[in-house]
Amino acid sequence: MGYWAIVRFVPAVPLALHDAVATGALLVGVMGIVLFKIWFGFLEVHEVYGGGDDEIPVEELTNCPACGARVSADAETCEYCGDPIDR
Repeated sequence: MGYWAIVRFVPAVPLALHDAVATGALLVGVMGIVLFKIWFGFLEVHEVYGGGDDEIPVEELTNCPACGARVSADAETCEYCGDPIDR
């Protein structure tokens, strides 16, 4: 039995299976590109707005007694409602 005899008895793969595999590969590729675009968008936003290094530490914040907003512990009045901060 030569090469041609083996090839001749291998059942043909249906064309629909080839189409399904190609469509699946294309879908995975497009999804990968979209996910990478979203990820790099998040990285760009993180770079522009920072990772919290410039924010006031949590220890230096207090709640406004009137509206409950988080304001700086040094503030005399609430920047949201304008009421004085009691110490």
